[in-house]
Amino acid sequence: MPLTKQIIQTIVHEEVHAAFMPVLKRLDGLDNNLKGFAGKVDHLEYGFEGLAQKVDNLANKVDNLTNIVTDFAGSVKKFDEEQVLLSARVSDVTDRVEKLEFAI
Repeated sequence: MPLTKQIIQTIVHEEVHAAFMPVLKRLDGLDNNLKGFAGKVDHLEYGFEGLAQKVDNLANKVDNLTNIVTDFAGSVKKFDEEQVLLSARVSDVTDRVEKLEFAI
């Protein structure tokens, strides 16, 4: 039976196909791995967005706490100033009482 062009093409096609099938399977596996990796990267991006939002919330809470502490410090300072004034008044009254005691 003579080899015809069609027979040669069929044999070459089958041999090439047989030789490249393992390579194609490995490439398919690699493609699946890359898709899985891309999914994991997407998942990480969503995680980072959530983390960024949590950091923003924490920053807002710290700002709120800073305002509260600043207000409290201002109130303590005012209280201290009032105590100084009242102490001076009490000292004046004490001095006057002592003078009156010595006078009597």
